[in-house]
Amino acid sequence: MCLRKLPHHRAFWALCLSLCAAPAWAALPKDAQDLLRTLPQNAVTLDVVLGRAMKSSDSFEAVKSLYPRIEAPALSALAALDWKLNFEVSKLEDRREATNAFAPRRNNTFGGKIGASKYFLSGTSLALEVTDGRTELDFPTISIAPFVEAKSSITLAQNLWKDSFGYATRRTAESGELQKKSLEHQFEDSIDDWALELTQVFYQAWLAQARAVASADSVKRREKLVHVTRTKMKRGTAERPDVLQVESFLLSDQSQKRTADLELGNRWRDLVVALKLNEEWLTTVDPIEIPIRLDSPMIAARDDCGPPSKLAPLPAPSTKVRSANLEAQAAALTAEAAENSAAPALQVFGTVYANGVDSNGSNALGEMLGFKNPGFLVGLSFSMPLSQYAERAAARQAISNQMLAEARASIAKDQFKLGWMKACLDLNRLEHHYTLKKQAYENQSERARLEERRFAIGRVNTLAVVQSEDDATRAELELREAEIQRRMAAWQVRRLQGKIKPYLENLLEQVSNKKFSK
Repeated sequence: MCLRKLPHHRAFWALCLSLCAAPAWAALPKDAQDLLRTLPQNAVTLDVVLGRAMKSSDSFEAVKSLYPRIEAPALSALAALDWKLNFEVSKLEDRREATNAFAPRRNNTFGGKIGASKYFLSGTSLALEVTDGRTELDFPTISIAPFVEAKSSITLAQNLWKDSFGYATRRTAESGELQKKSLEHQFEDSIDDWALELTQVFYQAWLAQARAVASADSVKRREKLVHVTRTKMKRGTAERPDVLQVESFLLSDQSQKRTADLELGNRWRDLVVALKLNEEWLTTVDPIEIPIRLDSPMIAARDDCGPPSKLAPLPAPSTKVRSANLEAQAAALTAEAAENSAAPALQVFGTVYANGVDSNGSNALGEMLGFKNPGFLVGLSFSMPLSQYAERAAARQAISNQMLAEARASIAKDQFKLGWMKACLDLNRLEHHYTLKKQAYENQSERARLEERRFAIGRVNTLAVVQSEDDATRAELELREAEIQRRMAAWQVRRLQGKIKPYLENLLEQVSNKKFSK
């Protein structure tokens, strides 16, 4: 059953509110009907708005811009473990005068060097280096033939105290991975925010249309009242002040109608621009005649919440809670890494090297690869800043961040519990509120009709009729607002259940398989 009996040229509103049988736009011009047929279900629905927005809106692109940074913490944490390659080519031409008989008076060298190094999760560093160069030396007293020297070295170092066997490095890497997962949940939460904001915009457009229709109906009732009052004045049962009074009410309602139409036009233009719809939607169809169909998320949400006396158990933790928990875990690992990094640097290291020298480059390289001229170096190194200002500052900052992250995680958990209870209780309250508003609207509508009849036969004065009509209009608008409030409350429940993401994914898949180019 429709919520209100509308004039015949507003028949589309019945479809928007309760899916009455006749098409809402059957009386529209043909070009407008053709445009409306491009919409799924021939109406503007929340699915249409969200689906189109995910494909075209700048607001969704702004949300998507957060996605690339999700990998940043993990990549940053792995930067220390990356292979580092280096390559160098040099040419030396030294013709300075020799300082003694054993110093060269000419040194001509051309060489190249290539190397690689890597740090491992075990706290071990590896460095590889190969050099090859041709040298020509000219001494005042002796003659040395040009030669080629090829050298190679392999160096291993193991941290024993600071980052002992990779303690800090592993925790930094784990922290980066946890931060990445946290950002994934934050990204999902941003999409939920975006979806609810756009849902609110859609509902406000519907409400603006409802207000415009109510204002138009109020004007028609005032026009009818003016006509009846003028007729009564001709018959001598009303006076000139009565006519002036109802005419003033009519002028006031006409002004309110213009305001409502302007608000509807602004809401509709904002929606068209945000969704990047064709300009025909601004020029071909009057916003008040566009069928807008509301969704009904309340039924499932009520079932999921249960009765107020026995609410359903908490659903799985929300994206906010999961993100906060991951941030707390990551901060704890970072604090452990910072504490370990404040220790003195103690390393054991060793280097194995070899070279080959020959006038022929291939022979020199062969000697080097064959390890014919080996050598080695082993040692122990220790270093420590005496005051450790930087290390202590980093550790304190990490501990502070850990305390803050753990507090936020606890707050998020408590807010989720309270939020679930509040969302379900709000939904039940607003459902009851809607029932009361619906009954009040029906009562006020019946009262207005009865007062009109009584006025026609002279049993009540003009003010009584005007007051009853104003009360009926006010009750209708309050009912429309209650429609929106109960739906937004239901969407809050769906968000806490984590149902917005799968809904949008399914919607995006449907939209991708449909043609909606307008």
